Amino acid sequence: MGAAFPNMVNNNVAADNSSVRTQVGYDLRGSTLHTNNNTYHVNQGDPPERRFEVALNHLRGGVPREAEKLLRRLVLDGHATSRMVYYYALSVVSERSLNELDATVIENFGIALHAASSFPSVDRWRAALEVVRELMSCVWSQAMVGQLDTGSLQQVLNRLGALPGDLQKEIFRHLGAVLGGALQDHLDALDAQRVIFERLQPDRAGRAWKFFEPEPAQPRHLLYSPPTVLPMTWAKLLGGAALAVIGVISLFDAPSVGRAVIPLLIAIAGGYLALSFGVQRAAQTARLVRKEAEHGFPYLPAPITSPGHWVSTDFVRAVDGQVEAWFREAWPHVAGDWLGATAGLREHLKARLVTAYGNAQVIPPALNWLIRWHADRAASRWRSGTFFAYRDELRPKATTAAVCRTGVALVVVGLLVAAGQGFVGAALALGLGALLGIQGGIAVLSARRVHADLVAEEARLSEQEVQAYSAWVQVLADRPEDEEMATWLDLDKSYLKTVALERTGLTNRDLIDHVVMTQGAPNAFRARVPHGPVRYSEYIVLIFLLTTSGVREIEVDLDFLDGTVRDERRTSFRYEALASAKVAEAGTRVANDRRHVLQVNEQPQPLDVGRLRSRQFALTLNSGEVITAVVENFHGLVDPALEDPAALLQLAMDTSGVTSALRTLEAIAAEGRDWIALEQERRKQRLRDWSERNGGQGINGGQGINGGQGITGGGFAALED
Repeated sequence: MGAAFPNMVNNNVAADNSSVRTQVGYDLRGSTLHTNNNTYHVNQGDPPERRFEVALNHLRGGVPREAEKLLRRLVLDGHATSRMVYYYALSVVSERSLNELDATVIENFGIALHAASSFPSVDRWRAALEVVRELMSCVWSQAMVGQLDTGSLQQVLNRLGALPGDLQKEIFRHLGAVLGGALQDHLDALDAQRVIFERLQPDRAGRAWKFFEPEPAQPRHLLYSPPTVLPMTWAKLLGGAALAVIGVISLFDAPSVGRAVIPLLIAIAGGYLALSFGVQRAAQTARLVRKEAEHGFPYLPAPITSPGHWVSTDFVRAVDGQVEAWFREAWPHVAGDWLGATAGLREHLKARLVTAYGNAQVIPPALNWLIRWHADRAASRWRSGTFFAYRDELRPKATTAAVCRTGVALVVVGLLVAAGQGFVGAALALGLGALLGIQGGIAVLSARRVHADLVAEEARLSEQEVQAYSAWVQVLADRPEDEEMATWLDLDKSYLKTVALERTGLTNRDLIDHVVMTQGAPNAFRARVPHGPVRYSEYIVLIFLLTTSGVREIEVDLDFLDGTVRDERRTSFRYEALASAKVAEAGTRVANDRRHVLQVNEQPQPLDVGRLRSRQFALTLNSGEVITAVVENFHGLVDPALEDPAALLQLAMDTSGVTSALRTLEAIAAEGRDWIALEQERRKQRLRDWSERNGGQGINGGQGINGGQGITGGGFAALED
């Protein structure tokens, strides 16, 4: 086994000439890829039903751009249903702000409306799509006119309220970025309490942490090598037996053999006692020596069968580090040298794990539960004062040694009596045979007993591990799916935006736009499913509120495991104070078991290990202050057989909010305060472009999606599933 990993330190480095507001570090010990999860996986030959299922998973998982691609293809290929076009419309506008509704977005939204109009009946999906259409109409009306018709808005809100609850939640969630102004204030008033309640339900504090736990590896039963008997030991045993046979034959050939019977019986009885109790004493001593060795007094290699194959050094090093980390975590905080006393125990556990799992296609994090169980088991013994109880259990008793010595004495007495009666040659042969035979017999039989005890102990341990495994699997049974993790995060962002508005004394009416970015906090645990974004146990959330007077930026730390928010930081600056907004390659490098994040202005210096590419969002102010955030590079979380790292990086840019933020803040950096007027003109031009393409009807299409009546012509009472 190699030396244990040193403590991994999260080390973010800032250049001398840049001010760092947000740096995202990494902790490689907390990375889990749920490789067996196919939530987002599509095979080339999958039927439309499966492709729609995956698209829906993407949408619910907070990856609307992937959902949009899949749904657009399905709709254009003629597989549309009312349910599909409803979700397609949601995917088109989801996670997009008003300034991102360009001609392509409007065209795709129109495709959904046109597809819906071809269905003859009105069901719940078409009803929901009509509400989405009307809400988008309100968005454009508010953007163009600057205010909303209260009566029309109330009608839309009434229709929204008549929808089933699950559809209402979806609409609130996916239109959250595009809605704004008075419209958003009205919707927030309806939805605020639900957001506050549902962001912590169901049992988020008791379940969210389970997403970051890897799939546990099943216990594996180990086989101990049978004892190896040295040739010299066999020579003693067989030679002693031969001499004993010779001695007995010589006794029975003597004419006065009757006088030797009693001395011979005494010697045989003594030999039996010496052998049986000697075996017991030797076995207990050997077990005690081994237990002491397992506890580091000193360490001896465990007699476990070799895996028989080469085991990856990375696997060995990972197991070494995990064992060391979990035993430190389990430190019972009771007087004594915990790490010193468990040194041998840790090495023995490492040997077990490498032997059992080194070539079993098991990733090291899957052993966390087992290592933690062994560490907690040892800590429990330490706290109860039974850590060294094995010494009293295995230490040979004085009576055992006394009986063994008594047996030897009886052998000697019996043979001396026989020699005094004239059987000198037979007594010498029997004495030498007894000496060699008892020594050899004790060695052979005690080794076999020790092996039998080890096998029995391993069987008991395996049974306990199986029970612990079953209990752990039961604990993880209600682990949240990636979709639920995404829902919690979306609710968090909605909640934090509302809180930010309250803290700054603003309302949605005061906003021209807003941007929310998220990134993992230093030392956060990381986990993801294939083709999905990385989820973090802790986030740093950046909220930019864009008003007519400038930008309010609020940062908070979010403990995702329980929804706790802490350490609020605020910054305000005028539009003309923004010098640049860009995304550049961040010099994220691993060296000496530590991850270093180089800032945009820092010149890279040689380190021991090559670079790992990431991206860094940097917002630079004229004062020289730089607000930065590193976009995840998926190190250690990629399934190379299924995933394209470049596509994953774009996924990270989209889901973190960086793509949207860059588009808005880059325009502000280029246009300064003029951005407000220019953006208003761009929005009007988009609406004019739409009107020209659609016969001057605007986004309402004049009629809705149900012929002449709109969706409300037949009422909601007869909605179909």
